[in-house]
Amino acid sequence: AVTAFVPLKSVFEDLAEGEKVVAVLRHAERGDDHSSTGPLNDNGVEQALSLGESLRGGSDVYFAASPATRTHQTCSNIAKGMGLSDTLADTLEFLGGTWFVKDTSKYSEYKNDHGGSWKVTSRWLYEGRYVDAFYELAPRTAEYLDDNIIPAFERSGKSMGILISHDLLIIPVVAYYSDNSIDMNYYTSRKWLNYLAGFAVVLKPDGTRRFYAVKGLDAGTMKKE
Repeated sequence: AVTAFVPLKSVFEDLAEGEKVVAVLRHAERGDDHSSTGPLNDNGVEQALSLGESLRGGSDVYFAASPATRTHQTCSNIAKGMGLSDTLADTLEFLGGTWFVKDTSKYSEYKNDHGGSWKVTSRWLYEGRYVDAFYELAPRTAEYLDDNIIPAFERSGKSMGILISHDLLIIPVVAYYSDNSIDMNYYTSRKWLNYLAGFAVVLKPDGTRRFYAVKGLDAGTMKKE
């Protein structure tokens, strides 16, 4: 069972013969610009470089990012930290956007009336509120992995994948696979997904999978007042 974030480094290092792994992580720390062109701040660059350094030794790595500037910067700095020269990440649209939102107008209405996306997403996942704005979690998560993330990784032919995305696309997946045992309920605890945290899927030769909640920093969650 998934009950806590484990270091991404340990998941990468513990692969058995023939196993492959794809990790989907939130970008490193950004500045105050939340737009798609908002860059990482200096701390975020250091975070990504440091994570890359901890993963040195892996060279058969597929990098992909959402269309946002900060996700591409995260990829390139992780790759740089790993000592890899080819830092050009693929752009995958499904790593951005609002995959779990079914009704955009209702979602916007709830966000505006109930304290923003973090609170609304938290209450949907942990309290079953606002369900008319979102897709059903289990099938939508399966679709995200089976029709998007896993095929994109498999097409690369690499043994390891690092895909950089955003909190609102990652938290539902972690909440689902941990059966809500990991507290990211910003509405009640003020905890939220940390930078460079996310999930990893290990693909075994027999076709089965292992799922992990992973962290690239010391903690998988952050507390934001």
